[in-house]
Amino acid sequence: MLRKKLASWLPAFLMALFIFYMSSQANPPAGGLFAFIPNSDKLAHMTEYFILASFIYIALRRGHNIKNSRAIFAAILVASVYGITDELHQRFIPGRSTDVLDWAADAIGSMIVISRKMEDSL
Repeated sequence: MLRKKLASWLPAFLMALFIFYMSSQANPPAGGLFAFIPNSDKLAHMTEYFILASFIYIALRRGHNIKNSRAIFAAILVASVYGITDELHQRFIPGRSTDVLDWAADAIGSMIVISRKMEDSL
C-alpha cells in the first residue's frame, strides 16, 4: 500500500525536479520547446505547471483515493505554491529574477488542467 502511494508521486516528483533544474540555469533557452513562438516563456511556464498539476492530481486520486473535488483543489494549491517557491529560488540564480507574471502563468497552467478534470467529472 505504501509502495503504491509513493509510486503514484514519482511522476510529480520528477516533474518538480525538472522544473527546479530548468530554474537553476543561469541562461535558459527562451521559451524552451516553444522558442519558435515570440514571447513564449509564459506558454512554457503554463505547460510545465499543466503537467505538474496533472501528476499531482493523479497521485492524489490514485495513490490516496482522494475525492475529485478535493484532489482538484489540492493540485491547484500545491502546484501554485511550488510555482512561488520556484520564483523565489530563481532570485538566487545569477542572470535570473523573480517574476510575478511567471508565477501567474504557472498558476494558470495548473488551473487549465484542473478545469479539464472538472469537466470530466460532470
